[in-house]
Amino acid sequence: RFSPFAHPSHLPAGPSAESTARSMGLEAVPAPDTACIMCTDPVEDCVSFGTMVCPSCQRAWFHRACVQEQAMNTGIFFFNCPLCGDISFFGGEMRFMGIRIPPRFPTWENDDEFEPEPWSHSCRDASECRYRYGREEAARMG
Repeated sequence: RFSPFAHPSHLPAGPSAESTARSMGLEAVPAPDTACIMCTDPVEDCVSFGTMVCPSCQRAWFHRACVQEQAMNTGIFFFNCPLCGDISFFGGEMRFMGIRIPPRFPTWENDDEFEPEPWSHSCRDASECRYRYGREEAARMG
C-alpha cells in the first residue's frame, strides 16, 4: 500500500510539522535495540519523521538528522546508503523524504576546508626502533 502523500501539507511546512510529502512505502520495522548506522545511538521502534530506513536494502536504520548531516557533507555525487552503498535509488528517495542534498562535491574534497600540516615529524627519538631494518636504515630512507 503505497500512498504518494503522507499529509496534505506543502513541502516548506513539512519539516516544521514533522511530515513529508511522501511516505516511505515500506513495511519495515526496526528490531529491538536497533542503532543508527551513522551515530550508533538507538533509533525509535518504528518508522517516523525522525527515524528512517534505507529504501534500497531496508536494513540500514538512521536518524533523519544523521542522514541530513551525511547529505550536507557528501553532496550529491557521493550521497549513498552507508550499508549497501546504493546511490541512485537511495538519493532519489531521500530527496522525496525531505532530505536536502546540495549539488556540490564533498566537503573533504574542498582544498580550502583543510590546512596542510605545517611540518612533519622527522625526529627518530623513540626508545625502541620498530623498523625491521633498524634505525640507521630508517634514517637513510627518510
